[in-house]
Amino acid sequence: MVELEILGEKHIPELQELLMRCSDYLAFQDGEPVKKDAAKDLLISRPDNVTIQDKIVYGIYQGQDHLLIGVVDIIMRFAGPDILSLVLLVIEPTFRGKGLGEVVHKLLEEWAHSNKFSRIRLGVLFDNEKGHRFWKRVGYEETGEIKPYLAHKFRVLEKAI
Repeated sequence: MVELEILGEKHIPELQELLMRCSDYLAFQDGEPVKKDAAKDLLISRPDNVTIQDKIVYGIYQGQDHLLIGVVDIIMRFAGPDILSLVLLVIEPTFRGKGLGEVVHKLLEEWAHSNKFSRIRLGVLFDNEKGHRFWKRVGYEETGEIKPYLAHKFRVLEKAI
């Protein structure tokens, strides 16, 4: 069983440990090792014109042990009044490839729909072919937009919900 739980300051130690376990993807994304304050940064970082109330970081928990196995970072209304931006969805390597990404995405989609969002928007780094295939498989389509991210570029994908 997988559950999403909003993360806050009290979760920083376990979130930091998770981010370290997910360093394969995060180092690829950011072009450097995971920083010692990455968890705190994840909880507060957002574009300049986004309020902290429009940002939610969910922990992905599994099982009776309530083990943190992943994280989802979303921003509401950044790309439009009815658009949910999915900034990050990462699952610990030992739990990847088991269908959990699809389960988490379904929960996120249900949450977005119940909160009156009509679309979910995300970016996939050009060199992340595995991620691109995943998002296409769960129904996302490329918008044709290409945006910069640090030393990378990413494709923008959207899905109507």
